[in-house]
Parts: sequence; structure tokens; C-alpha cells
Amino acid sequence: MRCRILMALGIAALAAGTPTAFAADKATEKALKAEYVKYMNAVKAKDMATLDSMMAPDFKMQMGKQTWNRKQSMDMMKQQLAMTKSFDKWDYTFGPVTRKGNMATGIVHEHTATTVMGQDKKLHKMTDTGASKSTFRRMGREWKVVNVVSMGGKMTMDGKPYDPMKAMAKDQKMKNGSM
Repeated sequence: MRCRILMALGIAALAAGTPTAFAADKATEKALKAEYVKYMNAVKAKDMATLDSMMAPDFKMQMGKQTWNRKQSMDMMKQQLAMTKSFDKWDYTFGPVTRKGNMATGIVHEHTATTVMGQDKKLHKMTDTGASKSTFRRMGREWKVVNVVSMGGKMTMDGKPYDPMKAMAKDQKMKNGSM
């Protein structure tokens, strides 16, 4: 989920270009790729201010039945980036990007491999392969991500299947003292 949250916010970088009506042309794709590289660099640098600036004030993210607002998403991402020790691999494709009026939609397919410090204070290898669909709103001269919906994916920790939603539920139960 850590990478999916990062991936979802990465789609915000796609909107920083100037999509043409309904489909992106080559110049737009080039601009979006440059913005995506800017996003990846901000993630790798753990630059929360830049990442925060990519979101609209009413930003929401959805993964399965769970929805997070902007503050919750940023808090979660800050925590996840603090645990991330290295980005070992980050492959992506994006598209199509479409636009209608001041709204745009983009899809990113990503595969990431990271090294994270677990709650057990040991290093773990994580992989995340998935896709997200984001909706953006043109705000002044910039595109801001408004809504991100995970389209599913697969995560592993140390080569074994990993379900971030189950892990979050377990963590929440531990915090509430019900385990």
C-alpha cells in the first residue's frame, strides 16, 4: 500500500502537463513524463512540501472500501516514507490521459521495489505492482489531483504476498488494545 499511495500521488504529477481535449498528444506526453520524473524525485527526496502541493484541498484517495482525505493521506505517506530506506526499482507507464474542461483523468501502471524498516526493526524488501486512476482539476495554471482510486495490484514483503489493508487493520487493533 505504501507504494500504491505514492503511486496514486504520482498521478498528480501527470496532471501538471497540459492534456489536450480528450487525449494527450506527443508534446503533452513528453511534458507529463517530465512531471512524473519530478514527482519521483520528490518521493525519493522525501520532499513532503512538493508532494502536498500536488493535491487539491478536497483530495481523497480510495483503496478497496477504505477512503482517506488529504490530511490522512499525507500523514500516512509521511509515515511510510520515514520507513523507506531505499527505492531499489521504479518502473512505470502512464496513459491514457484524457481531459474534459477543467477536469482530467490519468492512469498509471507501476512496479516498485523498496527496502523498508519494519516495525520489527528489521529491513524488508517490498514490491508493489498495480494501477491507479486519478481525477484532476485545473486550478489556476496548475493541475491538482482531486481523487485517486486504486485499480488493484499485488504486493510482496520479502517475496511473500502482503496485504496492506490486513496489516493496517491489525495495527489498528493493536493500537486500540483489542489484540
